[in-house]
Amino acid sequence: MGRSSLLRDVIVFQGKLLLDAFKDILLGPASLIAALVDLLRPGSRSEPLFYKMLAYGKTAERTIDLFRAVGDRSQETSQWTVDDMIEQVETSLTRKTPASSARQSDTSGERERSNVTKPHGEDE
Repeated sequence: MGRSSLLRDVIVFQGKLLLDAFKDILLGPASLIAALVDLLRPGSRSEPLFYKMLAYGKTAERTIDLFRAVGDRSQETSQWTVDDMIEQVETSLTRKTPASSARQSDTSGERERSNVTKPHGEDE
């Protein structure tokens, strides 16, 4: 494992920790409010709000996938994860656009033409 790979994993892990903390900050009070509503209005819903909040928390945990860097990356799920988003961003940042590729080939063509030796006696 190279240094750049380690650095990337550290940065991704720190970002995921922030997302996980934000999730916890939101779910704590939201679950208490949902439980209070369920207690004050029993039987008004087919599924209590509290359990809907638990299901949301479980989905959020899977989406963040905090410890994926040490897990088996071959076990892909059909659910979107934060790692999928990061991969898309990395791909879009490293993908060359047609315009930049054209400029690059024009520049390399000019270099090749300037490196061509001219017959003796011809001036530029």
